[in-house]
Amino acid sequence: MPPPSSHSRDCASVSFPPHIPVVLSLPRPDSHDDLRLIELPPTLLSRLTSGHVLSIIPPPSDPIPSSSDIPPPCAALASDSTTHRLVVVESSNAVILVDGSGNTHVPTSVAGGSDGTEAGVAVGSSGFLGCEEHGAAEGRTSFFFLRGALVRARRFTLGRRRAKRARTEGRKPGITLGELGKSCQRSVGEVRRMLTAMRDAVEVEPGRVAIMEEEDYAEVAEEVLFLVTERGWADEEGGIKVKEKEVVEHIVEHRGRELDADTPAEADVEVAVRHCLHRLGVRGQQYTPGGTAELCPEKIAVFIAHCLLLSSREPRLLVDFLTEWQSRMPGTSLTPPDERLLAGVAVAEEGVDGVVRITYLPGESMRRAATSLEGYFSRLFAFRESWTFKEIEPYVMPLAEEEATAAGKGAPDGAKRRGMAEQILSRYARAVEGEETCYVPK
Repeated sequence: MPPPSSHSRDCASVSFPPHIPVVLSLPRPDSHDDLRLIELPPTLLSRLTSGHVLSIIPPPSDPIPSSSDIPPPCAALASDSTTHRLVVVESSNAVILVDGSGNTHVPTSVAGGSDGTEAGVAVGSSGFLGCEEHGAAEGRTSFFFLRGALVRARRFTLGRRRAKRARTEGRKPGITLGELGKSCQRSVGEVRRMLTAMRDAVEVEPGRVAIMEEEDYAEVAEEVLFLVTERGWADEEGGIKVKEKEVVEHIVEHRGRELDADTPAEADVEVAVRHCLHRLGVRGQQYTPGGTAELCPEKIAVFIAHCLLLSSREPRLLVDFLTEWQSRMPGTSLTPPDERLLAGVAVAEEGVDGVVRITYLPGESMRRAATSLEGYFSRLFAFRESWTFKEIEPYVMPLAEEEATAAGKGAPDGAKRRGMAEQILSRYARAVEGEETCYVPK
């Protein structure tokens, strides 16, 4: 197998017949100096011997700022659901690839003798290729490349003149899952899993994903909440069930021109509404497109908190904010918002006058804008030089969940979550022991 090259940008898919047990057979070039033996883990070897297609993905060519938390890119070997880094394992031993297929294209200089011994190809002693699983740092790198590819692609917009012009010209928003896989060196299955951790990613059509403009999401969400109150979709037990088809019809027929100068296309509205209901919906629910979705009151409360705090980034009296927050909640049967929902959205601090004020510090937006974790933590410590674990926890836990998602391990439980969060903190902060452990920048 040719060694991975950073100069090749095409993804080479190679299908291996099931009767070849170990040797990965490619068309042999005139020179065999660039052939390598590859050592596969059992999972990949099993797929290979079952006739699956494995793809060699070159390193991404798009530059990202160098950082200690981002390892240098290398080539990868991907199946349909997993990806492994390709690394060179140094060895001083000569390596021989044995060809037992009966083919006669092996050079006579190393061909088998008349005694029936198998022919082989000498490939030198510079080592062989090995496969490594992606670690936490590689998972974080994959997220940076994934988001970078989405940011560079055309965003999904709703009811804008440029969106209408783009549709007329046949220019689609977003990027295909296959292209995303090449950008972040992950299989399509892994890309889909990682996209679940990106709240602003929307599937504009099967197999094609784009970032939805936050302004559009906010406008659609406000329309949804308007209808919840107007049509009495909040029941006495606090449940909220929204009819997707009615929301789409309302936006297209009644509020399209108020949202923007263009009446949005119905297909675009359907995509936007479905995305909105997914973000505000109860976790794990499955509903038929065009049907009814159940919304989560806590997610609604967090969305409203963002809207209120974004309108004025100056510190606000906590008691005044809580009063306005409650008044903006749709329906009268919903419980008052829990102050703990502001974790990761705003920071409360008591002033010298004894009055508690809150300041907008949206962790999700900060993570989107960050090109490295060093930059993310620099912004946190610029806001406050010292944090207790309880204070910084809501800004670190999402990172632990993203790393677990990239590794295919699912959402970690309580004890494991804390351990992963403390491990991330140890890379970028220093713990200072005292009456209560605090974290300060390194």
